[in-house]
Amino acid sequence: MQCFKPIFLVIAFGALSSCSMFDNSTQFPCPAVGIPRETATLTRFRDGPGRDLTDVIFDAGIQNAKIDCTYSSKGVAIDLGVVLGAERGPAASAHTATVPYFIAIVDPNRNILAKEVFTATLTFPPNVSQAAVMDETQETIPLPKNKSAETYGIVIGMQLTPDEVEYNRNKILR
Repeated sequence: MQCFKPIFLVIAFGALSSCSMFDNSTQFPCPAVGIPRETATLTRFRDGPGRDLTDVIFDAGIQNAKIDCTYSSKGVAIDLGVVLGAERGPAASAHTATVPYFIAIVDPNRNILAKEVFTATLTFPPNVSQAAVMDETQETIPLPKNKSAETYGIVIGMQLTPDEVEYNRNKILR
């Protein structure tokens, strides 16, 4: 009976380790996530021509992003968590800030393959001027089997008007 123990252990170890033999998916790195400086923040002003500190309703921005991906024979499924933060300004009358942001998928040549605009609502608790929220979504990049998405990219930014982009560019230059 003693001679069967090592054989049994080898068979049991082989059976346990063989689980990955039937997994046809290959794990490659996830695409890189980028947040361009000129679209990383959004300053919302009250209506009118004023653009100083007293006219700010809120300042918001992309604070962080987490990515996880799973490859299959159909491509790569990307789980993306975007952390948005905001600070109430002196012109704020509401206890919420609704911020538009986008997620774009770019190919290895930096051509936009897909772009989707989302909105997130941040709620400011009483007597608190800052709030944050994590918005989660899933994106898919169709790829041939055993092809890596590491040369693709995920671009995240605030969805801005042309005036808001100009404001951010001037703020960056200061």
